[in-house]
Amino acid sequence: MLALARSGEGVEHVTAHPYAQPHPVLGLFLLARSLHEAEGRAAGVCRRLLREHRDMSGWALLKAEVPLLAPLGHGPLGPPGMPSTPLDLRRE
Repeated sequence: MLALARSGEGVEHVTAHPYAQPHPVLGLFLLARSLHEAEGRAAGVCRRLLREHRDMSGWALLKAEVPLLAPLGHGPLGPPGMPSTPLDLRRE
């Protein structure tokens, strides 16, 4: 799937979860300026995979959803007690 991604689509990594329930899941890690853009790019790469890879005949894209992740070091991904606002932007 990664080989089908085009350079402007921002796809950096692909992971498969074939035993996810109720359906298998493909995870695309990509860079985009908005949630809408990310979902559109992910859907486009998946549709291309379904069209161009004969082993995927009979499969269909049910939905393309992108979770929002906090920047590294902030929110749930950061160390305990880490403020969600950088120190230089916090109001005293």
